[in-house]
Amino acid sequence: MKARRELAALATILSLGCGPAAELLPAEACNYRDDDGDGQVDEGFDWVVEPRRVVWKSTREYASGKPVYVASPKAVALSTGGVALAFLDGAGVGTDRGYLLVFDSRVTMQTQVFAIAIGNKGGTAPSLVEDGSGRVLAVFGSTDYEGNCSAPCLVYGLTVDAISGVALQPPGTKLSSSTEPIVLPLGIVVDVVGTVPRGLVRTEDVFGVLSGDHDGKAHFSWLGEKLERIGKTAEAGPFEPAAMGGGPDRRLAFLGKLRDQRAVALSLEAADIQDPDLLARDPVFRHASSEGGLPDGQALAWSGGTVAAAFDDAAHEPSLVLVDEAGVVTGPRTFAVEQESRDVLRLDAGYLFVTADVAAGHMFVHRVSAALRPVATPGGSAFIEGVDSGTTVATSAGIFIFHPLSNQGRIDVTRIHCPDGG
Repeated sequence: MKARRELAALATILSLGCGPAAELLPAEACNYRDDDGDGQVDEGFDWVVEPRRVVWKSTREYASGKPVYVASPKAVALSTGGVALAFLDGAGVGTDRGYLLVFDSRVTMQTQVFAIAIGNKGGTAPSLVEDGSGRVLAVFGSTDYEGNCSAPCLVYGLTVDAISGVALQPPGTKLSSSTEPIVLPLGIVVDVVGTVPRGLVRTEDVFGVLSGDHDGKAHFSWLGEKLERIGKTAEAGPFEPAAMGGGPDRRLAFLGKLRDQRAVALSLEAADIQDPDLLARDPVFRHASSEGGLPDGQALAWSGGTVAAAFDDAAHEPSLVLVDEAGVVTGPRTFAVEQESRDVLRLDAGYLFVTADVAAGHMFVHRVSAALRPVATPGGSAFIEGVDSGTTVATSAGIFIFHPLSNQGRIDVTRIHCPDGG
């Protein structure tokens, strides 16, 4: 009788909701996916944190013999499976070269190296995006360090085909070495308003650039295939966006600060190249924040029609909030104390949230469910010792965080992966 009851219960489970017999969901495995459909990735499994290793070391030195300063790495996962990395280094007054490197999916083989000379006295942090077919655009701002940009301060662009190794803008430069960069003369001047790129998106056949001027005011410009300006330029209102992310159905998310307030705000807009008020409308979310409040890295991540935004709240605690396409807000929820937000990335389900304990010089990698809850693992959040900054990217081979060791003239990478090395 007991056996019959157990068989009947099993038959009931199999038949729920899907006609004669539904398939049981598989058990969770460690593969960076949500196998059992519960909105969590790899719950019950600790990821392995490998020791840091060097992926780039500048061959340039100052007159004193010290290596040049390396700064501001930004990484993006490519549709080809690899990774593109942009950063700055400088041998003069400032950071006067902008680099674009391409790696394989395990960041073990550097397949392409490009560099552009940056005019004026130095460069500002780059932004980069891929168009979905292996073409990567990186933009670098410039500065005179005096605030007036009388030189003037221009924005330079470099477009590379990550498959063939050809620079498309400026055109026609073929890669000849994977260890020494091809230095292009000034790249191409990108016609945008503002001098400091803050974000890049690709929507259909155009690029969108969020940038700031030397007074800190934000602007948004549209660029065509040859990086020429098209459509209407938008200017910020009381809400000053500092980060941008592109979502589905030509949706854009902007994260920034409310002027004269210690508060962050999030705006969701339709990507319309003829809309001059793209940055001027009221945000859908606002929240008290710390004085800085915004991460230096990837602050926004789209998952379907929902965007996750990272910020530091008024108690200096790294927080995440979710806002869906209807404007419904979930959170915010804090995931650490006395730390700072660094990056948020979309996973197969839920998100990856990277934070840093600056005082101790360590980083933490938190897995977060689609319901904005910590994913349960035996060892808790992954821990990276000895560094407190970097840019994060996910590939089929795991999670990679690129760390600038600025005064050593190099960039290290930490790989985080499933125990079997997959």
